[in-house]
Amino acid sequence: MNRMMQGLAIAMFAVLVLGLCGCAGGDTSSPENVVKAYHEASKAKDKERLKKLLSKEDLANWKEDASEKAAEEDTAEYKIGATKIEGTGATVEVTYTRDGKETSKIKYQCVKEDDQWKLALGKTFKESFKDLFKDAFKDITGGNKE
Repeated sequence: MNRMMQGLAIAMFAVLVLGLCGCAGGDTSSPENVVKAYHEASKAKDKERLKKLLSKEDLANWKEDASEKAAEEDTAEYKIGATKIEGTGATVEVTYTRDGKETSKIKYQCVKEDDQWKLALGKTFKESFKDLFKDAFKDITGGNKE
């Protein structure tokens, strides 16, 4: 009887922990966890889980076709790097590799909404394009800003 009670207590604890983590949508307790959960949901092609990770602004602009395309293309390995938190915003740097070679770096933007971190993909893409053009301009001008 005592072992049965221990087993029941362990099972109840596991359910409680999973519920508190919000594992249905992914752990949103930190910007790094949101980015990790996004990649896991993308690989699993789990649209409902993806939606739970997005900011309110991104959710309002959700397009089914774009999400399916992103999930299909998410086959590279990734490594979460530096995170910078400023108030209700955060940047999480992610390095992608394919066949052991670095292919790209993206600085994911996150926002804190209702005490949970959410992925701000619209801001992420906007910042990525800014960085891309800034780097291209440097290459063209040889590093001069004139």
